[in-house]
Amino acid sequence: MARLLKKVVAYARALGELEYRQSLNEGELKQIGANLIEGTEYSTSLRKKASRITETPAQAVRHREYRASLREHSKRFSRTRFLLQEENETRGKLRSEIQMILAETIRSARKQRA
Repeated sequence: MARLLKKVVAYARALGELEYRQSLNEGELKQIGANLIEGTEYSTSLRKKASRITETPAQAVRHREYRASLREHSKRFSRTRFLLQEENETRGKLRSEIQMILAETIRSARKQRA
């Protein structure tokens, strides 16, 4: 009986840790989405300003480099978002498996007690 209770506690702890990590990932996904939107909006505003103003060659080069940097950051954010979504899916599957094992262990403990 004590061994089953230790198993239940271990599974519950693992489940709690998975749920905590999931909430951290969701926060990161929201932040990445906000960064992507913000970068896109800023890049658009730069293009509008650039179309209204005659730029010196040095400014044009700086803006071009900045836009290239924004594109690279956007690619990285997209990749990170993809990886976080995959991790969330894996974590969800693992969480459901642990919940099933936990439920079965609790049933076994109740049967032994009865």
